[in-house]
Amino acid sequence: MYFAPTGSEPLFYFRGHPVRLHALLVLVQIAGMVAGAVFGMGRWMEWMAFRVAPGSWGFLLRPWALVTHVLIQPVSVWFILQMVWLWQWGKILEENFGRGFLLRLYGLLTLALPAVLVVLSVLPGSGSYQLADPGLVHFPLFLAVAMLMPDAQWLFGWPFKYWAAALSAIFLLQYLAARDLVGALLAVVAGVLTYVLMRRAGMESRLGGIAETVREALPERRGKVVGKGVGKGAGRRVAGPKLVPSAELKPEAPDVERVNALLDKIAASGMGSLSDAERADLQRASARLKERA
Repeated sequence: MYFAPTGSEPLFYFRGHPVRLHALLVLVQIAGMVAGAVFGMGRWMEWMAFRVAPGSWGFLLRPWALVTHVLIQPVSVWFILQMVWLWQWGKILEENFGRGFLLRLYGLLTLALPAVLVVLSVLPGSGSYQLADPGLVHFPLFLAVAMLMPDAQWLFGWPFKYWAAALSAIFLLQYLAARDLVGALLAVVAGVLTYVLMRRAGMESRLGGIAETVREALPERRGKVVGKGVGKGAGRRVAGPKLVPSAELKPEAPDVERVNALLDKIAASGMGSLSDAERADLQRASARLKERA
């Protein structure tokens, strides 16, 4: 076993096989399911679930529960479906935004939901709360993918945006049917946090057209981008001539080099890998090219 040095590569290699973050998350979840089966779900939940009582800070005596509440997985067909989703959606997000984004999203959801319960516990008339539903952390990964490619087709040819709306409604109705308003609130909070992180990462609706505008306005570049969408190999460049200033546009050579570098970075690590300054550079380049076109 050895660790990879950069964020664009696997976390580490095990016997020559790459292990990425989404795969590691699935393995940890499987370990939690096995532990629950071995020790018994009652005892496992007692150890790992997050609990908070009205006006009490007793949860500070069990700080591990802030993160271990996602490990309470009963043995069921639903668990298998959750793991398939965690693998699939986590893989898409990691390939498009990098493992840093996936780690931030998963970590924020894991820690924010207990924080909401702590806030509720100090309000007048509050009760005791327990958090032991990993689905509140895993379902937002699907929502993030739906935000990334809302018009892409999924099951039965329906776009992701329709499936996201339908499944979100069912998810909320489950809590409402059980009169679990706190669970419904947590689901809404998780969805909002996912949306905020996707926007900060450069979601398609905000920045997706910039790179395409640059590519269309400067057709003579270092090869073309092969493969749109998501998945391994998507957005990679093939060999070809270096990006050359057009006679009509006449951009400065430093601008061309800058655009080349940013497009290569997007192709390798996704739009979310750009800093605020780099996004501003792309926006300015896009505006200049539109004026000259």
